[in-house]
Amino acid sequence: MMRRVSLFCLLTIFAVGYLAAQSQDQYLSYQEISPENKNAIFYEGFEDNRHKWDLGQEDSSWTENIFNGNLLFEAIDELAKEDYISFEIDQQKDFEIEASIRFIKGNEAAAHGLQWGKSENSQFDFLFTGSGQITIDRFSGEFYDYLPFTPAVNYNPDGYNKLTIRKYKGKYYFFFNEDLVHQMPFKTFFGNNIGFQVGGKSSVQVDYLRISEIIQGDIEHTLASELESSVYHALLIGISHYEDPAINDLDQPAKDAKRMYDLLSTEYTFDSSNIKLLIDPTYEKIIESLDQLIWSLDEKDNLLIFYAGHGYWEEKTGIGYWFPTDARQTNTANWFRNSTLKDYIAGIKTKHTLLISDACFGGAIFKTRRAFSDLPMAIEKLYHLNSRKAMTSGTLDEVPDKSIFIEYLIKRLSENQENYITSEQLFSNLRAAVLNNTPNVPQYGEIKETGDEGGDFIFIRRIH
Repeated sequence: MMRRVSLFCLLTIFAVGYLAAQSQDQYLSYQEISPENKNAIFYEGFEDNRHKWDLGQEDSSWTENIFNGNLLFEAIDELAKEDYISFEIDQQKDFEIEASIRFIKGNEAAAHGLQWGKSENSQFDFLFTGSGQITIDRFSGEFYDYLPFTPAVNYNPDGYNKLTIRKYKGKYYFFFNEDLVHQMPFKTFFGNNIGFQVGGKSSVQVDYLRISEIIQGDIEHTLASELESSVYHALLIGISHYEDPAINDLDQPAKDAKRMYDLLSTEYTFDSSNIKLLIDPTYEKIIESLDQLIWSLDEKDNLLIFYAGHGYWEEKTGIGYWFPTDARQTNTANWFRNSTLKDYIAGIKTKHTLLISDACFGGAIFKTRRAFSDLPMAIEKLYHLNSRKAMTSGTLDEVPDKSIFIEYLIKRLSENQENYITSEQLFSNLRAAVLNNTPNVPQYGEIKETGDEGGDFIFIRRIH
């Protein structure tokens, strides 16, 4: 049975209670439950009206039509409108409800979205406004907020927004455009109706509605399996010898690059066949190696770029350089620019790329940066969000031949007993030791304008 009722006028009816969001101690990312773990039990793509939505028009009140695979729903007056159908979901099982909805025009303060678990007079709501606010509530004679109106950082004002309600292991998880926005204990339905709301004097367009059962099995191991199956690559550059007598040779960089090779290939999940070790390479050889990475790596891969050798910061031009073995003091023809490296990092379409630079003036690679995230995120989300991070041994100060930074980097990686360690955790573990034993200030952060989305590079220890 379908009924169309008006629940509130604009947003002038306020919630009478507020339940604080539960702690995020059991984090569940959107991607952690893969499509293979979902069995669709209902799908509405609006190709026709086989599910019998209440299409039509009521003068000066509402219109609702199906056109080109979309449901077009408009509230003409100031009252919110809703339409729903009956579909029974087994509440003893885990399930997911998902819809894709676009705000077309109208009152940007009005709320639109999903209604579920609905009886004739009560329901749960997951709504968003045209100005990008989201809310989660229930109505059972009066409104009660689970999540008061909150700005959605990933709101799409010009296209569809995906609303996902997931019940898993006795908890509700709410995702907005695949970002977790709220979690709380599961609440029993008032009824079996499910549908949509459009706010007063507004119109929306619904692309699809999908209901899926979550298939029990090895869901908890999905991420672990994904991490274990991910492919790790490394480009390790160590330059100790320089052809130009005017540039001092160095003793340690080549040795440090070889030590990194041994550590990564034996203790972490870098196969030796996926590690390229360049000792005293020319400018052309570095470019050639980076070109190969652009063509051979994709979003399933993770890449570590390591450099130890001379670096230089040109104060007049504001340009930082690495010195290949064929660099000349008298001209910059074979100096490798930090900006060139940044372009390559942006162009190599890996899941995660981490740059570790032990060179003079290495910190110039991110003179604009956010060093640490405000809140810790679970390994799951750090992995699923792309990252382009860098850690360097100094800012604009000269780095000595025998690098304290590299010593503690290798020491911390060697002594790590965790299965997974992020680059931010690694840097945090070595920063104090470096500061206490050298005048240089090591740096860590995201590389600007290269595609970083807030994730992190994750080192995975081998199981021996």
